[in-house]
Amino acid sequence: SSASPKAASAQVRVDQVGYLPNEAKHAYVLAPATVHSATFAVTDQSGHTALSGKVGTTNRGKWNTAYPGVYDITFSTLTTPGRYRITVSGDVSATSPYFDVASANALYGKLLGDGVTFDQVQRDGSDVIPGALNRKAAHHNDAKANVYATPHFQSDSDVITDSDLKKIGGPVDVEGGWFDAGDYLKFTHTAAYNDVLL
Repeated sequence: SSASPKAASAQVRVDQVGYLPNEAKHAYVLAPATVHSATFAVTDQSGHTALSGKVGTTNRGKWNTAYPGVYDITFSTLTTPGRYRITVSGDVSATSPYFDVASANALYGKLLGDGVTFDQVQRDGSDVIPGALNRKAAHHNDAKANVYATPHFQSDSDVITDSDLKKIGGPVDVEGGWFDAGDYLKFTHTAAYNDVLL
């Protein structure tokens, strides 16, 4: 007999950073098929069961083609600090990585520190913070920048079609700030992420 292709194994997704003791806590079963009946157990590192219950049966929507079913595990009543993992059994079987339930400082302190360090490395201008990269001040000319009218662009492009830029003001001091503020991902995405952490 020929073996049929093996379906993807179920997975349990947890918050990799961890959970605060009194916050709402959710994990998700990523399933390769519909889950009608499954239970979960939250165990500590010694294997003691701290909490158990039923996996939700409402499909939250497809994760990807390998996991067309996503099912909620709610374990908000787990408030005791510690290191845990979740084991699911029933229609699917899976075990999560270990995660922590701990104070805000324990969970987010290092992340916030790393975020501040990252932002400091990006800082520019005469008051640059050397940081881990031993940065030197750059973009000194930005302290006396001219202001130009918004140019015209090719349709759906960043190519300027004007023969020359039209100066309308300045000089203004725009020294400092983000080292490469022209890069949308570097500034907008990372600044938003740090705002969420804070």
